[in-house]
Amino acid sequence: MPASEGPSLEGEIREVRRLESAGDFLEAHERAMAALARWPDDITLRFRAVLTLARAGTIDDALTLYDRLKLAEVASEDERALKGRLLKDRALMRRGAPRQADLRAAAAFYAEAHAFGSGAFSAINAATLFFLAGDEPNAQAWRQRAMAACAAASVAAPLDRYWRDATLAEAALLAGDDAAAARALQQATALPRDAAAWASTRRQLALICDAHGRDESILDPLRLPSAIHYLGHMIAPPGKPGRFPAALQQQVAEAIRVRLDRHDAGFLCGSLACGADILFAEAALARKAELHVVMPFAREDFVRLSVARGGADWVDRFDTCLRQATSVTWATDANHDGDDSLFTYASRIAMGQAVLFARRIGGALRQLAVWDGQPATGPAGTVVDIANWPRFAEPTDVITLPSWMDDTSETAVVPPAVSAERRVIRAILFGDVKGFSRLRDDQVPRFERHILRAVADAVAPHEATLRYRNTWGDGLFLAFDDPHAAAAAALAIQAGVSAAARGAAAAGLPPDLQLRLAGHLGPTYDGFDPLRRESSVIGAHVTRAARLEPVTPSGAIYLTEPFAAALALEPRAGIATIYVGRRPMAKDYGELRLYRLERQGAAG
Repeated sequence: MPASEGPSLEGEIREVRRLESAGDFLEAHERAMAALARWPDDITLRFRAVLTLARAGTIDDALTLYDRLKLAEVASEDERALKGRLLKDRALMRRGAPRQADLRAAAAFYAEAHAFGSGAFSAINAATLFFLAGDEPNAQAWRQRAMAACAAASVAAPLDRYWRDATLAEAALLAGDDAAAARALQQATALPRDAAAWASTRRQLALICDAHGRDESILDPLRLPSAIHYLGHMIAPPGKPGRFPAALQQQVAEAIRVRLDRHDAGFLCGSLACGADILFAEAALARKAELHVVMPFAREDFVRLSVARGGADWVDRFDTCLRQATSVTWATDANHDGDDSLFTYASRIAMGQAVLFARRIGGALRQLAVWDGQPATGPAGTVVDIANWPRFAEPTDVITLPSWMDDTSETAVVPPAVSAERRVIRAILFGDVKGFSRLRDDQVPRFERHILRAVADAVAPHEATLRYRNTWGDGLFLAFDDPHAAAAAALAIQAGVSAAARGAAAAGLPPDLQLRLAGHLGPTYDGFDPLRRESSVIGAHVTRAARLEPVTPSGAIYLTEPFAAALALEPRAGIATIYVGRRPMAKDYGELRLYRLERQGAAG
């Protein structure tokens, strides 16, 4: 095709599906919407535009788009069932009467969709949703239809066979027949593993187990790859003593390979110091697992302090792993400057990544460590990271080294120059209000009295850890010592502004005012603004938060992965994060993996 003709419809659909498969749901949605501008009548693009928005966690927006694109008018099972899926997703985020209402409505949409194609998937979803809504007669009637559809279906492809067997397992669970469910799951999981399909099935069957009050061990065949946080001692130079003697390299490498096989490792998160880290990374690449590297500070400083000490070959191995990693997160691109807290900050990001991956795929969560069993010798390192492993996870699986205490250094060979300023890890929020620029002059004071007052009231309960605040027009900048306080404040601010906006007309303000908030966690400096003559919070990570805010959708709260990781390590009631994909930041600031912050179990 000549380049002047531009992309084809088939090519655009393939690219949308590729982005979906990679978990980049927002980018996939934007790609689908852009393609719809050229092919507005294409059903597949309309379907994927709505589905990707739902997978990004914006269910209400997806429901609105479903209606705007008129998918209910399409006489197709898939398009009708999509409305059922959206209502089901919303139901699972709600409690009480709103949840039950959405479950019944979702079941009805799946039942209606079945009339257009008689597929097993619409029938079994109708059955499960009727069951969850407490309508046992309809649940059993639709369970029978699902089983009949499975018997009549042609299932040549492995994935089709998987869904047939998974549907039979779901039908058996609904009937209370654990033995039949186990047999069906055994057949389903004997086929080549599709992680996305297994995760979807496990989530659905877990709903039934939970409603029945049954042990979820019946779902063990659907175990998915483990997410691993790896760590361990740096290796000593050849011929010299250390916590990880060079003579043990091959022995440790083999022990790592065995552990990764044992735990079915699919996602590994950690750093790339010489020794244990690089051995883990090389083993991950050899088994074609995803390797997600977190670097604590600038490359040159890290290589000097934590890689070159093992010998020149470790630098080459470091470069190879860094180049082949699935992702690389720079905790900060600044130098070390004698601040060992940056090692701990990076380790906590990697731990949180592992928790988030395990959560997303429904797999097990593990920490694997190469450790000599001796206590910590400084503020950062292997022992500190083992102690920081979250208590809700399995205990650390340790590959034990002989104890060598002649060389106890974990982080440095040559003492670096120490910066005069100390960095402090803080949660930073930036926000602005859509519609502010259209306000008339006489409306600006009303905005301050009603909208900014709502922000102030929402922040007030979290003053104890609030270190900095500033506003300019509709702009908002807050810095907190505690990420959980920042997250709670962000949710309260969004709720407060939304409530104030609903009463905007009475206050003489436009009715479409919407706040967007962006959050990042990173090292900052305590500064002093000589112009305003007051303390401030400054640093490159403040800028990073500011660059995220312009690409955050109105009405949403987006967080960077370091912020989401910190929340994942210490889960709190009422706070949830949903991965939405990679997004480019404003002003060519690069791409970041982003999460949407939501109130867990919201009833709205």
